[in-house]
Amino acid sequence: MGKGNNIGMCALCKDKDVKLLDSHIIPKLVYRRLKSYKNSRFRNYYDINDIFQDGEKKPMLCSSCEKFFNKFETEFANEFLDKYSVNSIKNKKSADKFDDFIYSLNWRIIYDDLYVFKSFTEIDKNERQYFYDIELKLADYLNRKKNSNYDVDKPKDLKNYIFYIEDLGLDFKIIEAFKSSTFGYCFNADYKSKYVVMTYFLGIIFVTSYDVNSIILTEGIMENIKRKFITGKIDNIIKEELIWQYNKMISHKPINDAILNSGLKEKLENRYHNK
Repeated sequence: MGKGNNIGMCALCKDKDVKLLDSHIIPKLVYRRLKSYKNSRFRNYYDINDIFQDGEKKPMLCSSCEKFFNKFETEFANEFLDKYSVNSIKNKKSADKFDDFIYSLNWRIIYDDLYVFKSFTEIDKNERQYFYDIELKLADYLNRKKNSNYDVDKPKDLKNYIFYIEDLGLDFKIIEAFKSSTFGYCFNADYKSKYVVMTYFLGIIFVTSYDVNSIILTEGIMENIKRKFITGKIDNIIKEELIWQYNKMISHKPINDAILNSGLKEKLENRYHNK
C-alpha cells in the first residue's frame, strides 16, 4: 500500500477502516528546531545508515486525532519553546500547564513501545501489565478530553515532570552528547516501584511516572526506607537513566566510527560544507 494510503484502526480513538496519517512519534516541531542546515537529515544512532528526513513517522492516527494532538503541540511551541530564552526558560518550567501535551507525547511513546516494537514481551507478565495500564489510562484521558466540551479529570496516579538536562548534575560531556539527540522509551526503576515513560529533545526531558508504591522489604524496613530516600526521587532516576543511555551510546561509538571512516564522513562533508 502506498505511502499515506494506510487504512486501518486509529490507535487512539479506535475508529476502524479510517485513513491513518503518517504521524510523528516525536512531534515535527522538534525536528524543525533541531536542523542545522536546510536539507539536514536525522540518523538512528544505533544504525547510522537509517535516515529520517524530518523524524520517525508511522501510520497511527486518524485525521481527527492528529488534529487534536496538533492543538497541544502548537500551544506548547508558542507558549514554551518559542517564548522564553535559554537562560530564562529554567525559571518557567511547569508540567501542570502542559500536562495535555506531555500526555499526548508520552502516550505515543508507550504505544509505539508496546504495540509496534513489542518491547516488553520478555519481561515478567505482571511488570508488562503496568505498562499496558499506563497506556490505557493515557488513552482513556485523551479520548475523554477530545470528546468533551468541559474539563475532564486527569489520571490521578500518573504524574508529569519537566526536567532540563543541565539541571540534573550531569557531566558536561554527557550533556553535549545529547545535544542533538531525540528519543523516547519506557522503563521501570526504584526496585520496580516506578514505571516511567520518558521523552527527550532540545535539552528537555518530559516524564510521565506511574508510582506502584510496592517495594518488597527483603533487607529490613530501615534499609529499604534508606534506599527509598536515596533512589526514589524522580530526578535521580532520570539522571541515572541518562547516564546509562550515554554509556550505551559510548559502547556503540566504535561501530559508528568504522562506518564513518568507510566513506560516510566524506559524503556528509560534501553534502553540508562543499555546496
